[in-house]
Amino acid sequence: MNIQISKLMTAQDAAHIHDQHNPRLPRTVEAEQQVEVLLEKWVRPAARTGTSVQLNLARPDLTGEIASLFHSLGYGVTVWKRGGTPTGVLDLTWPAVPQKPLPGGRPPPPTDPIRQEDTPGPFARFISNLFSR
Repeated sequence: MNIQISKLMTAQDAAHIHDQHNPRLPRTVEAEQQVEVLLEKWVRPAARTGTSVQLNLARPDLTGEIASLFHSLGYGVTVWKRGGTPTGVLDLTWPAVPQKPLPGGRPPPPTDPIRQEDTPGPFARFISNLFSR
């Protein structure tokens, strides 16, 4: 019995130490950090060669926050879902030529609202492929 209690206390101590050294950040802070990484590694390099990129997020639970942040930066955003649940896939688009401010220094109009598309399941893709020929 004493051995089990000491193992349990050791596991609890390890969890406590882990939480002290790896604090949980608020969702908004995590989303902002993800957007910075995605911009640096994927979006900016893609902008050199085209006007869109598809991102697969490591944290699908942050899809809404990340989509909102990209939208606020002026990107066109499409969120892919399956059965109403975000899949962690985002399509980002941007204009080929940057928009110039309107007369009087007003900013250009905002981008379209965030689109949400439903990803078809394997059966729906099979039927679609079957009848598309």
